[in-house]
Amino acid sequence: MPFVDVTKDEDRSRSMQIIPIKRSRELIKMAIDNRLSMEQMTEVFDRESHQIKAKPGSLCLFTQEHIHGSGKPNVTDKTRVSMDFRIAEGIYGDLLGRKIPAGYFHLLPGSEEEEERLAKLPERKVVFQNGKSNIFYVGNNTSATFPIPVHLQRYMLLDYCKKHDLHSDLELFDLEDMLHLPTLWHIIEHRNVNVVMYSIFALPEDEDARNRMLETAVAKGMIMHFVNEGLALAGPEDLKTIRDYLAFSRYGKSRLPIGLPLSELSKEYFGKWSRSLEAWRAN
Repeated sequence: MPFVDVTKDEDRSRSMQIIPIKRSRELIKMAIDNRLSMEQMTEVFDRESHQIKAKPGSLCLFTQEHIHGSGKPNVTDKTRVSMDFRIAEGIYGDLLGRKIPAGYFHLLPGSEEEEERLAKLPERKVVFQNGKSNIFYVGNNTSATFPIPVHLQRYMLLDYCKKHDLHSDLELFDLEDMLHLPTLWHIIEHRNVNVVMYSIFALPEDEDARNRMLETAVAKGMIMHFVNEGLALAGPEDLKTIRDYLAFSRYGKSRLPIGLPLSELSKEYFGKWSRSLEAWRAN
């Protein structure tokens, strides 16, 4: 949505350019097959793109498969001002690839009543100071966290704590093969602390076990911080929010860790992994 008039030909570099969907798919495949450089893609895409000519308040609707962008720097003497937003339908929640809920976007309240309820919640900076110490928890024990190195998780936890003026006294982790998450269960059931962890997708994938863990934390007055999503379970009123995000992404029920659809490129990545395992077993 542009906030300025970009209808003139000379506004091309100040507007957005886009390529029709069928041609976008052809060009992306061609770029991958021929391993085009950034310079080569810029030349080809720019030549085939069309300027969005629009007045303030107009909308251009397109999908993530469309090749789109500013193309080249704004060489006009006017500033480009625009706003972009995304729409993701719940029926596709587990097919959004890396664009997972909260990590990439947030769910809007489903009603005015829900919006009013959320607005009345106390400030997080007040709620977070509940007198309990904080423990870091990292691990690679769910399908969604398996590829996320623990040191990268740790950096995110540290950054989150800095933003919210929190301090951690200890870090615990689960060994890679412990898919039943014994360390996380130990923290929840036997420690009188809050836990700062990477993601809601680091929770048990089994829904019944996950609900029991969340409800145990609430009953004990613990706070569970989910850093990647910027969410926190600080009381019973947060249970619905956490469950809404998990349900949207179909966590534990997707075909793949975060619902990544099997494109030809995805199949090639998984094929390389399978072939490596076969070669290792053969030796």
